[in-house]
Amino acid sequence: MDRATDLLTQFANLVADQVLARLPQQASDNDDQVSDLSTDQVANRLGVCTLTVRNWAKAGCPHFTIGKGRKRFDLTAVKAWLAARDGGVR
Repeated sequence: MDRATDLLTQFANLVADQVLARLPQQASDNDDQVSDLSTDQVANRLGVCTLTVRNWAKAGCPHFTIGKGRKRFDLTAVKAWLAARDGGVR
């Protein structure tokens, strides 16, 4: 089980690194509305699938829950969390 967890963590870190590498090139449309985004909206803005965002939330990415388990995210906090993972970007 530890080996599987290690592999999953390595994969999640690889995906996070790739997302961070693309962030400066992404258009920042509607940057004034980035503090209450759904899982789908975060996934679209960062170019990843929604499962990745849900896995990030399970791994500690800042979010809050509304209603019956619907997660909401602050894009600035997500980007900061990705940058800070494992001591920063490799």
